[in-house]
Amino acid sequence: MANGKPLLKEKDKKEKTLTLGKWQIKCDKRLQEIGRQRFKKCEACSKPMYCLHHFITKGLSARLRYDWDNLVPICPSCHFAHHKKSDPNIHATVIKKRGQAWYDLLESKRREHMDVNVGYYKYVWEMLK
Repeated sequence: MANGKPLLKEKDKKEKTLTLGKWQIKCDKRLQEIGRQRFKKCEACSKPMYCLHHFITKGLSARLRYDWDNLVPICPSCHFAHHKKSDPNIHATVIKKRGQAWYDLLESKRREHMDVNVGYYKYVWEMLK
């Protein structure tokens, strides 16, 4: 204790000073780690999974960034085809597998407003532990 206050552990001090962007990066990395543990195959083609793809992009919806309904396990080939070649078949395959009701639910969630701040990322981090 110093001046009647408990001393912060080094880890606690570091986490207390993280900026919004650094919390986001930390949570994004952890989410991908969990995805690689949880899923083994690409949902579009069944090859080995590479990453969790955000079906509705992070830029369109902060609400869906860490929502498991919005995350699709995908291989490098399909990820490249979707992002670099704008291949609509990747999303069409996922919608076909998951169904129209899933897509409609995502679209309704996408429209929900969410305030994103450091407190939000701390909450996400705790949920991802």
